[in-house]
Amino acid sequence: MKNEAVVPLVRMQALGFIIVGLGATATSLLRREMRFEVIAKVEVAAYVLGYGGVGITMAVLGAGVWSLVAASLAQQFFAALMNYLVVRHSLRFIFDRAPYARLLGYGGRVSVVGFLEFINGNLDTLLIGRLLGSVLLGIYNRAYMLLYLPMYFLTNSLARVAFPAFSKIQDDLPRTRALYLTSSTLVATVVLPVCAGVAVAAPELVQVLLGPRWAASVPILRVLCLSIPLSMTTLFAGVVADARANLKQKIILNLEFMALLATLFWALKGYGLAGIAGAIGTGEVVRTFLYMRITHRDIGIPYGRLFAIYKPGLLNAAAVGLGLLAVATLVRPLHAPALVALLAQIAAGALVLGAVVLRWPSDELRPMLQQGLGRLRGLRRLPASAYPGLARYTAFLESRPSVSPVFETFDQPLAP
Repeated sequence: MKNEAVVPLVRMQALGFIIVGLGATATSLLRREMRFEVIAKVEVAAYVLGYGGVGITMAVLGAGVWSLVAASLAQQFFAALMNYLVVRHSLRFIFDRAPYARLLGYGGRVSVVGFLEFINGNLDTLLIGRLLGSVLLGIYNRAYMLLYLPMYFLTNSLARVAFPAFSKIQDDLPRTRALYLTSSTLVATVVLPVCAGVAVAAPELVQVLLGPRWAASVPILRVLCLSIPLSMTTLFAGVVADARANLKQKIILNLEFMALLATLFWALKGYGLAGIAGAIGTGEVVRTFLYMRITHRDIGIPYGRLFAIYKPGLLNAAAVGLGLLAVATLVRPLHAPALVALLAQIAAGALVLGAVVLRWPSDELRPMLQQGLGRLRGLRRLPASAYPGLARYTAFLESRPSVSPVFETFDQPLAP
């Protein structure tokens, strides 16, 4: 990145590899046992202690950027320590070769995939910093994080639960297919409308959250509203490949994606940040098709059903985008404060999304809503006044029965 000030920071941050490695066994045992409530509590406590305790204290004392490094390392240390205190696994070294041989066969390929995914996920940052400089990198990074972080936290919890879930049923192809289609449809249904809303409300969003000096990130944010949702919706395809040890194809996919991104970056670098963002969007579209190819070959889902995953999300995204656009067209000429305009668009988006999901649910969403209503009716703490409304809405859903091909039970093997 042509920045010598980064060197000592990287050297100190490298200690994180050791800390995370020491806590990996306890964390993995908790995930395998699907004790996600414990993991969540540990992560929150470690974040509060690391950033709220160590980080803020050092920042107040004038440590500058080193306070962020110390906070990150402290968070990793507290997470490793607390996970171990929960699990209390053996610390005895194992010198038998057999356990390591079994682990390295699968784990080595997982490590290669993880490294390639890290390179692909940071190739934009590396090339922008190298080719366009730190100022444009900062503009791009703020736009990227503004959209990526909420999408990541929205889907990461599902992904962490999905891996052990898919691993347990990896040899039961009908259940694997049904779970994959349901999970991916749910993510697309939520992520696509949110990104459509962000694309419309980008000027107000940037001004309120980042300030007027970051206005140059608005067009970048809008372009990223295409690439990031595609990245989120291919999440479960990668999880299925990991769970079924289909790692060779995943390595090939990441190498193909890396070559494509590097080529696109080089070809579009003359267009600045817009060119880089366009390259990422194009690359994500191609990667989506590559993951469809892997999923089709591995668990036998036809391409038509894979494309159907996006139908509810695209319809909802169109409704939300048009709703926000109508509100923005009315509010912006009034020159209202950015916060007021943003809140008006958020309210409109929530109302529109709620209407299309609840009043006109797609065939793909109706089974999810019925299942959710069944669980709500089983809650003892739910007020009695809520039960008649739930009953009426359940009757409304059942009055429009339909069977979507996405949610068939797959009792028979799928045709190739």
